Amino acid sequence: MQPFKVWVFSDLIEKNKRVFKIPVYQRNYDWSNIQCEKLYQDIMKANEQDHKHFTGTIVYIVGHDGSNLNEVLIIDGQQRFTTVYILLKALYDAAKGVSVRIETEIEEVMFNRNCGEKYKLKLKPVKSDNKQLQLLIKDKIDEMDRNSNIYKNYVTFSNLIQDTCTSGLELSDILNGIKKLEMVEIVLDKSQGDEPQKIFESINSTGLELSLADLVRNYLLMDDENQDELSDK
Repeated sequence: MQPFKVWVFSDLIEKNKRVFKIPVYQRNYDWSNIQCEKLYQDIMKANEQDHKHFTGTIVYIVGHDGSNLNEVLIIDGQQRFTTVYILLKALYDAAKGVSVRIETEIEEVMFNRNCGEKYKLKLKPVKSDNKQLQLLIKDKIDEMDRNSNIYKNYVTFSNLIQDTCTSGLELSDILNGIKKLEMVEIVLDKSQGDEPQKIFESINSTGLELSLADLVRNYLLMDDENQDELSDK
């Protein structure tokens, strides 16, 4: 297990040719507008005070490489990571026609470069969330499920960004705050005895209690190479 302090924007998300995958044994994306608004307030405070803001940990294990991409399986931290990704998309859309610099900078961080179209997105949530994220990225907002937290939180961030600009601040202030988000990155290594299943259960034991179904699904799917197929069945 190797822990590192990293900047969410410039260290974690920016790396090219890397896909963060949420394994099928994980919950769906569950953050609501309450958590999103709190994170946004912290981001704006970090910009105002010119201080870094610690947002927790992200725990992952490097999975199989495919199509020259490094696949990272997130064991813990998917809620925060997905939320920042949605915020970046909202800021990216707000920058269109307003700031080419910000639009270009976010695009270079959010998407993999020099790869096929299907591999450009750096985040792959579980199946139902992935469908909504794909629609969002392709600007097919009208086709999104209005009950999806990805849709709801995108709208929340879009409104918050608009309110921020109305108050006299600029899009660059928001991006500057995002750049001050810091996480502890913990990389698991099975060869060194790290056990993803036990770590997953230990981390989640202090949050929303895992149901029996969560634990069984986690146990059966954690080490199986055919996770997606087994989960669908």
